[in-house]
Parts: sequence; C-alpha cells; structure tokens
Amino acid sequence: MRRFVLITLLVLAIASPANGAGEDDEEIPDPPWEPDTEIVLENTELVITAAEPGTLEIVETRNPTTTGRRVYCGWFDITSQTIDFDIYEVIVGEVGETYLFSCWYTGPWIDPLAGYPVAAEYPEPTDPPPGDVITASVAARHAIESISFEPPAVELSPAGEQVVGVPSWLAVTSELAYPEVTAEAGAVFATARPVFDNVTWNLGNGDQLACIADATTTWDPDAGDSQTSACSYTYQSSPDGDSFAGSATVTWNIWQITNETNGAEVFWGTVTLATDLDIAVTELQAAIR
Repeated sequence: MRRFVLITLLVLAIASPANGAGEDDEEIPDPPWEPDTEIVLENTELVITAAEPGTLEIVETRNPTTTGRRVYCGWFDITSQTIDFDIYEVIVGEVGETYLFSCWYTGPWIDPLAGYPVAAEYPEPTDPPPGDVITASVAARHAIESISFEPPAVELSPAGEQVVGVPSWLAVTSELAYPEVTAEAGAVFATARPVFDNVTWNLGNGDQLACIADATTTWDPDAGDSQTSACSYTYQSSPDGDSFAGSATVTWNIWQITNETNGAEVFWGTVTLATDLDIAVTELQAAIR
C-alpha cells in the first residue's frame, strides 16, 4: 500500500525504524495541515536532505557536530485537481510536471516546515527544490558566490604600445589563487575549492592564446634579455585603427565536497571573469622615426 512505500523510503533517508509500517491496522495520525486544504493545479521519489531556512552561514572550518536542524523533503503524486492528504506516495517525477512538494522535520505527518506543502513543477536534477529549504546545491552556490573573484588586472610588456615583430609578454597581476570556502546549515554543507585553470587572451586580430604556465610572469627591466615567458605573443601587423580590441578571460575550476558526496571531491563547474583591452600596436620603423 502507498503508506508502506512512503515510510520505507523515509527510513532510508532518516535511518530510523518505522514501527508497524505496512500493517492494515496501523493508526495514521491526522495530517498536521488543515484536512480540507486544496491546491488547484494549472495544467520524484527522491527524498532530499535539506536544512532549515535561515541557518546557512559561511564558516572557516566545517563543524561536524553543528546542531542545526535537518529537514527532509519529497515529491508526492497528485491524482486529482484537489489534493487528498490522506493517501499519497513519494515519487520520482517527470521534469516539468506538477506535483506536491513538502518538507518536514521528523516525518511526513509530523512537524511540517512552515510554508509547505506546495504545488510545484518538478525541476531539472541540478535545480534546487521549490521554497527556501537549503540543500547541498544551494550551500555550494552560496559558498561560491561568497568567493570574491576579481576581474583580471593585466600587464603587457613592453609597457605602452606593443611593437610588431617584438614579443609581447602577457601577464595577469590580480589574484588567481583563492582559498576554499565552506557554507553549512546543520547537517547540510558544501566546501568549494577554486583552482586556477587558464587565462585566455583575445589579441584583437583573430588570434587567441591560452596561458597556464607563466600566466603571472611580468618582464623585469633589471633582469636582462635572458628572461623568458611561455605567455607571450608577437604581433605581425598593426591595427587599421588606433588599437586592437582584445580581452583577457580567467577561468577557475570549482571543486566541491558536500554532505552528499561521501567525502569525495567532485567537479562543480567553472567561473570565468574577463577584462576588455585596447591594445595599441605600432610598426618598428614608426617607433624609430
């Protein structure tokens, strides 16, 4: 029966026994919301471990014994335009279809989270659930947004105009290495670790150069001509106008550990920031004249 399926699935998430689950004579308590509640629809089971709204914070070091309250959420099937709370089943839904979404502290019949249940469209797997509950993905996004990534500040050598036929050193002078950040809300947490990947230079003439090695290496006028840089480019012609319209784009890879990854670090995605450049390039003979 449906109640048996629901309780069994919740045992997996809450890790506590379900007494009398599936027995025909089981006494089901009244639902904590109003029995005559109606939600009219206009046109899943994944139990989500989440945390109470308002408990998310940025911490320097995760505290494994933190006491924030854990909540559980699930999608429930709706068989009619009016929701019947007497019998429902936790489900895996179809993206874009409308279902009942509810969150609770200790059980689907006990201590519901304020503002739930709600009728909502089943989201893509990477999207957060409806409402204000805090999931690992929400915590990860919050952690990443708290990292103060700077748009790249750059330095080209030689200083000022670049010269056709002479290597131009390209360097990022702003911060590229950032510390990891953890956001936690009770049992829900996410640690985001940014790793510099590369800086891609758009030279304004149709050429691009991606640099990893020597991405921050600048020319030292006191060190002589023995210096080298793997991040350099030689223009072969000057622009038709005053300068080439270029850019420098820095990419960081974001790795995360959350309460859902069992201690493993997994790839979250990338963050990119760019700075537009006006690169003046002159011919050597013009510079001599």
